[in-house]
Amino acid sequence: MCGEEVESALHLFASCRIAEQIWEFVSRWCRIQQVFALELKDLANIHKSNNGSQRWKKVVSLVTQAAIWVIWKSRNEAVFEGKQPYVNKMKEEIKMLGYTWIKSRVKNVNISWSDWCNFDLICFGV
Repeated sequence: MCGEEVESALHLFASCRIAEQIWEFVSRWCRIQQVFALELKDLANIHKSNNGSQRWKKVVSLVTQAAIWVIWKSRNEAVFEGKQPYVNKMKEEIKMLGYTWIKSRVKNVNISWSDWCNFDLICFGV
């Protein structure tokens, strides 16, 4: 996707300059430790390496999954459609996708877009 290195799964999702910017955004937005992945499983376990309730960890896991999906989707658009990946667009997609997933999967939670964008999860009791 970045064109700087031979593509591998680890490079695409963890060490590519674009992926690094995405994980920096996720760590700042979710207020978690800086994301460093030496193996792909490290990305799947981001929520486990941070303190918080089980509900909070599930939300962080959801954000991680959204980020992985957006990186993959952007990679495919770059490879198959010649589209340039834009990190700011990817960040917004992560927020929108995560919000959509939360709203559709978690019953009896009324979180506003503003609260979601600020990662204010008080309505989850976390």
